[in-house]
Amino acid sequence: MLFFQILEILDRVESFQMKSPLMRFLTGVELLLGHAQEWESCAHSGVSIAIYLTEITDLVISWRKLELQCWKNLLEITLQRLVYIKLFTISRFYIFKRYFFCFSAVKPEKLINGGSTYTPL
Repeated sequence: MLFFQILEILDRVESFQMKSPLMRFLTGVELLLGHAQEWESCAHSGVSIAIYLTEITDLVISWRKLELQCWKNLLEITLQRLVYIKLFTISRFYIFKRYFFCFSAVKPEKLINGGSTYTPL
């Protein structure tokens, strides 16, 4: 029964299209690894697949490392974008603050009446 489950997982993983996400393959390979480890613990030593288990385990580990590296890079890029947005927002705030500070020294009635000269407060 376990042997047929392993074959079914292999067929399913082999049926994935090449443009499928890597994590889809990884999930299939991890399922295969779990069933293969169970096979290894129950099966006769004459039908051992230990050498293949090592290769599959190494493959899963390398793909997981790749996934972690991609997450690290993605988080760094996101942090850089957030810092940029924060700096942009702060700089806009200070520009408007300085603008209003400069024009707060002008009497409002002069601006309303259309006076051409600005009288400081």
